[in-house]
Amino acid sequence: SKGIDTNDDGEISYNEAASVSELIISDENLRSFKEFQYFTGITEIPANAFDGCTSLTSVKIPNSVTKMGYGIFAGCTNLESVELPENINYIPSRFFANCEKITSFEIPETVTKIGSNVFENSGLTTLVVPDNVTEIAERAFEKSKLKSIVIEGSIKEIPENAFLNTSGCASCSKLYIHKLEPSINTKIIKTDGISIDKNELNIAAQILRTGGLVVFPTETVYGLGACATSSDAAKKIYAAKGRPSDNPLIIHVADPLDAEK
Repeated sequence: SKGIDTNDDGEISYNEAASVSELIISDENLRSFKEFQYFTGITEIPANAFDGCTSLTSVKIPNSVTKMGYGIFAGCTNLESVELPENINYIPSRFFANCEKITSFEIPETVTKIGSNVFENSGLTTLVVPDNVTEIAERAFEKSKLKSIVIEGSIKEIPENAFLNTSGCASCSKLYIHKLEPSINTKIIKTDGISIDKNELNIAAQILRTGGLVVFPTETVYGLGACATSSDAAKKIYAAKGRPSDNPLIIHVADPLDAEK
C-alpha cells in the first residue's frame, strides 16, 4: 500500500492507515488483516485484490469502501471470515470463489444483489438471505457445499442454475423461500366472536379454495390456515412460517367423516 509508515518508525498509526488511498497486496503469506478497518481513506477495492493469499484467514473491510471488484477473495483457501462495509449494496462476482473454509456468511442489511458465482466452489454450508436482497445472479452457489439456505428477501425470481452442481443440495435439510411475490394483498376482517358476517366469512373461504392463506384466532394463539387438500397451499404455510418440512401440520375438519376424504 502507498503512504504507510510515513515516519519510518516501523509501526503504522491510525492516521497513517487513514492516509492510504490505494490497496496493493504483495504478501501472499498475509494471515489476518483486521487492521484493514482503519484504512478509511480507501474507497475502492480492485478486482482480485487478495487473490492467491492462501494464508489469509480473516479480514474486516473499512466502511469507507463503496465499490468492490470481482474475485476479491477468490482462491483464499484458508479464509474463514470477512466483515463487509456497512454501506455496500452489491456482492460482486466470484467474491468467495474457491474459499474452502467459508462455511457461513452474514449478508449486511444494505446488500440488495448477490452477483454471479459469488460462492462458487466454496465451503459454504449455511446461509440466510435477508429481506433486503432482491436479486440473486446466475450460478451464485455453483459447486458449493450448501445444505441449508433461508431466503427471506423480496426476490421475484431465482435463476435455474443458481444452485448448479451444489453438492449439499441433494441432502438439503433446510430450504425455505419466503415472500417471492412482489406484494401481498391482505384483507382484515374484524369480529367479536359472537356476530359473524357470513359474507365476510365466505371471502376467507374463497381465499382458501383458491390456494391462499388465512390467519384466524384460536383459544390460545393465531393460526395460519390453508386448504388441506392442496399441496401447493400447504407449502405456503411452511414458507411463511419457516417451518421445517418434517414438522407435520394439523388438519381441521367439520365432521369426522371429512377426515376420510
